Amino acid sequence: MGMKGNNTPERFKNRMEALCWLQGRGQISRGKFYADCAAGHIIIHPDKSISKFQVAEYAEKVFRFARQDAPTKAIQKSRSPQPRAKARDNDPDSLFL
Repeated sequence: MGMKGNNTPERFKNRMEALCWLQGRGQISRGKFYADCAAGHIIIHPDKSISKFQVAEYAEKVFRFARQDAPTKAIQKSRSPQPRAKARDNDPDSLFL
């Protein structure tokens, strides 16, 4: 007894539905996603459905690489000296404010 792939909760109906899900979780262009599908990174079934598990694995790989720089930039910003605090430390009147 066979089930149609696009009627199961484990699959997206088509690439566009998968793309919308991906875009809700991070930045990815339609061109990149479609090119990755064409390159075989994501298997498109004969009924045009796509495994949600496979798309989730793809998202983890793509968005993990995209986010690798973000934490270091945030840390660098938080470690940068505050000009206002430095000026306040040099002002003798700041002790009374």
